[in-house]
Amino acid sequence: MSEIYENLVDLVKFRMALEIEEEKIDKALQLSLSAFNMAPCVTYFTFDDEENIEQISDLLVTYACYILLSTNSLVERGREISISTDGTTFVPPNMSEHLVTLARELWNNWDSQVNNLKQSDSFYEDFVRE
Repeated sequence: MSEIYENLVDLVKFRMALEIEEEKIDKALQLSLSAFNMAPCVTYFTFDDEENIEQISDLLVTYACYILLSTNSLVERGREISISTDGTTFVPPNMSEHLVTLARELWNNWDSQVNNLKQSDSFYEDFVRE
């Protein structure tokens, strides 16, 4: 694993502030790069393109966190059940909705930044042409 990739994993862990398996982070980063390559114009970056990866690292981390928050919201949704015993009811806070809101904000931010970057006049010169 390259130093840049390990740095991306560390940044995802830091931004999520949760203990997450590295396998899940790895898959989220793979999906993140794939999403970046597909929107809005197709590119073919790989994690071996270290200079480009370093330049778009925040976008990759943001999308990976979006994926992880979205999947965690499904887990939290399953925990949100009310419990009643002897006339006392406990309703846990609606964490899944909060996670979905955070994930949506991350995606909106990511989408606007990727569109601005890839549609800029200098994208081809800065990233593609070598």
